[in-house]
Amino acid sequence: MFLNKDRAFSIMDKYGLDALVATTPANVTYLSDFRALGHEILGSYVFVVLPRDKKFEPAIILSTGESADLVALNMSWIKDVRTFGSFFVTVPKGKKLRPLESRVAKVLAAGSAPDAFQALTTVIREKGLAKGKVGVDEKYFSPADWPMLQKALAGTSLVPAYDIFREIRMVKTPEQVEVMRKANQITEEGIKEVLERTRPGVTGVQLQRIFIDKVTSLGATCVAPSIALGEDSYLQNMFVPSTHRLERGDLIRFDVGCIYKYHYTDLGRNAVLGKPSATQRKYYKVVYEGEDSALKKLRAGVKASDVFNAGVEGGRKGGLPNFRRHHTGHGIGMELYEPPLIAASTETAIPEGAVINIETPYYEIGAGGYMVEDTVLVKKSGVEFFSKFDRDLYEIPI
Repeated sequence: MFLNKDRAFSIMDKYGLDALVATTPANVTYLSDFRALGHEILGSYVFVVLPRDKKFEPAIILSTGESADLVALNMSWIKDVRTFGSFFVTVPKGKKLRPLESRVAKVLAAGSAPDAFQALTTVIREKGLAKGKVGVDEKYFSPADWPMLQKALAGTSLVPAYDIFREIRMVKTPEQVEVMRKANQITEEGIKEVLERTRPGVTGVQLQRIFIDKVTSLGATCVAPSIALGEDSYLQNMFVPSTHRLERGDLIRFDVGCIYKYHYTDLGRNAVLGKPSATQRKYYKVVYEGEDSALKKLRAGVKASDVFNAGVEGGRKGGLPNFRRHHTGHGIGMELYEPPLIAASTETAIPEGAVINIETPYYEIGAGGYMVEDTVLVKKSGVEFFSKFDRDLYEIPI
């Protein structure tokens, strides 16, 4: 189970909430372990209701077709499944059904609400929440949805709760930690595969394909990998791969990741084809010292702004007195960027059990992009690296 119930209930108490309603794919999956294809890709509605009162079971609300998948394949720990809309699967008369088929047939035969909002309204009322204070993840709704929900639930105090969900998810469960360790191992294997197969004349298009194929073969989904080459490696959005053919002395900047069991990775490294130049070594030292200083500062209870300041100061001591950054990292998990943002204005004390990406990249026109980025688990005494791959500037032998 991804949900940390104790933390969720504690933060619900903090805000005086009688229930939470998840609407976005990340928050629905966090509460239920389930991800619906239509929810993620087609914009369909899926809701999960988590009452604070433990005598009421959580409920998941989704279209009839997607509920058949959930129930038949046991894809959620939540047993109270409510459906809306129609979905037609023929059940032949007289056919002896296997257990899976029987579960599907039962779902399809059950009554459904006309639409998602009526199903949600029914659940809210059945679970004694009609006069309560309910935190609703507003992020998924259109401008027309919120007034519609307020009208349907007149008398219920509805509170925007997207940021409350993100506060809950800031501390990871042991299951999430294991998933994220594995996800980072997969990402590292992708980088290693690229480095092993890099030769003079290879293009960014080819390197990106190598990375994608490796990550996919290990069970993850690739997320817009940025593998930038040469002087243009300072460009941020190298998701459209470069056609540049790699030459001796060219810099390679990896800013890559994947999604594994609904969790993101974000890993940064630099390599040079052949021996690095003095300039390349200088700038890599800047980003390495910046990242290292931030990592040494990071531990449970430290303010995010203090970690940011340590990273910037480390980069300046590493060789660039005017080194600047808008942030030096971010939380990560079911979303690529989660709180806290490691920035000068973020006064959040980083809790034990948070998973943070630390990065202090430097970009210069004509010199390229330099970065080292790692994922760590925050502990009282410091950090535990998920990224085990060497953090030095990698030299690709020719």
